[in-house]
Amino acid sequence: MSYAESVQLEMIKTGLVCCTLVFGWVIGQRIITYWDIKKKRQELDIAAATQFHKLYGEFKEVSRLWRAFSFIGERSKQLIFPETIPLELLSRAVTAEGGVEAIIVKLATERVLEEDDIKTLGLFRQAYQQLRQAIRNGESLEWTYDKPEYHLFNDLACKTTCIISSNKTKKSPESSAATNILRQITSIRSIDWDDELNRLATSLEGKGVS
Repeated sequence: MSYAESVQLEMIKTGLVCCTLVFGWVIGQRIITYWDIKKKRQELDIAAATQFHKLYGEFKEVSRLWRAFSFIGERSKQLIFPETIPLELLSRAVTAEGGVEAIIVKLATERVLEEDDIKTLGLFRQAYQQLRQAIRNGESLEWTYDKPEYHLFNDLACKTTCIISSNKTKKSPESSAATNILRQITSIRSIDWDDELNRLATSLEGKGVS
């Protein structure tokens, strides 16, 4: 083998080594990027789940305060509430409802939602609105353990938490698809909430829950 051929062979070997190194680096970077994105999504999902739990607790707290304020029966001890209580509770209900809307938009954009998921989110959205509407209209919200509203709200909250915690994320979200899903969620109205409530009430009566 001549000197020129030896040099050429070494250059080919060097080129192959460089190509292998570059290829390995590119693949390695893609793997790192993939896991970084996945980790970031998991962190955002955990944050969303934590926020949802807070909103669930806020609903319970505000609804109980409103129930105590709007109670018209006899009290063993007189309670004196500040005149600003209705406005303060309404403000908290509106803020919390906005938080729920934000989470629903996130799920409509990032999750692969089945028909049941869409129904769950739409009904939970309607359920959450009931608190604001009750305070606004000066009506009591008697969602106690013996009422179907209590059980339906809790069922929907659990299902929504599962949707948030699921791994059914979209690889490449499309705005048109997200818009369509969000429209389906928001098209679920109060009449749908009432229908679901009636079905649950019938089911609970059959099980002797009252």
